Amino acid sequence: MYRAIIRSLSCTPPVRLKLVLVAALLVFASLGRGEEEITLQFPPPGSEPLTYVSFRPEHHLGEADAELLAGDGWLAGPVTTLRVVRTSFLASAYSAQISVRLVSLSASRPQAVGWRMGGDAWQVFPRLGEWVPLKSLPAGLAEWETEFQLGYHPSLADPPGLYRFRLQFQLDYPQLPEVIRTVYLAQWEMVADWRVGEVVILTVHGPVALGEVGAELFHPQLGFGALEASGYPIWVGTNLASGLVVTLRPHSVWFPAQFSPGRAGLLEDFSVRFQGGQYLPLREGTVEVAEVAPFVLHEFLVSYRYQADEQDVPGEYGLILEYTVSTP
Repeated sequence: MYRAIIRSLSCTPPVRLKLVLVAALLVFASLGRGEEEITLQFPPPGSEPLTYVSFRPEHHLGEADAELLAGDGWLAGPVTTLRVVRTSFLASAYSAQISVRLVSLSASRPQAVGWRMGGDAWQVFPRLGEWVPLKSLPAGLAEWETEFQLGYHPSLADPPGLYRFRLQFQLDYPQLPEVIRTVYLAQWEMVADWRVGEVVILTVHGPVALGEVGAELFHPQLGFGALEASGYPIWVGTNLASGLVVTLRPHSVWFPAQFSPGRAGLLEDFSVRFQGGQYLPLREGTVEVAEVAPFVLHEFLVSYRYQADEQDVPGEYGLILEYTVSTP
């Protein structure tokens, strides 16, 4: 019985992976601090203050890396405090409604902007400009505060660059007569910014064992069959507008000393298939196996095939394959 496998020199990882394109580090100008909490009073100074709102106006979310862009996580800002203090007859006699809306966004996905309070699940905006209820304050509640956090759900759909969104908050008293309702209306804003770097993703499956060449692979009329292994995933993605090209080459091979065809003969009998297409024979040098459009994480299912023949001698056979992604 003759065994054929695909493995790496160190066996970790089993298929050697090499990135030709290295993500660049982008340098941006300072965004300013703005990290201190402020307190606003409504109506503004000069009138009787009835509502105080304390909050952090600027939130810096950091930078979205490849793990976030390829996964399902949130780029979250610091946990801050949102505090409301109501005085006089407003607190004792009237309920209030706090709402929030997304006023502006430099990205194209309003549903990716979110917030959460007290560590709860992330809430998102259905669309730009629509008011969303945040919290109801019942009559008799003079003070209320919560942990508050802003975030963004990045993806490969976001090109490299600097992003920003602006939120507008409103504390309203729906039960007040319309003539004085606007006098006690409180509105304030928060902004958040973050960076998205240049991201290239290449993830390759683990070891592939093709099996053994035995008597069952030989048919008196049809001749020798082949060892095949199918459905091994490779993920490729980028947020670079140019997209990527995926290439493959044999890095190294091994075989018994008595195998007379040597490296060239082994490569001649070995082939690869991407996404159910035609098997591509390996050769010295590189073979282009796929072109990848930008802004989406692509999954390719790969199949490997080794054609047995009468020159195969007992022993272990194997290859190290090198996948490479590069810009066109």
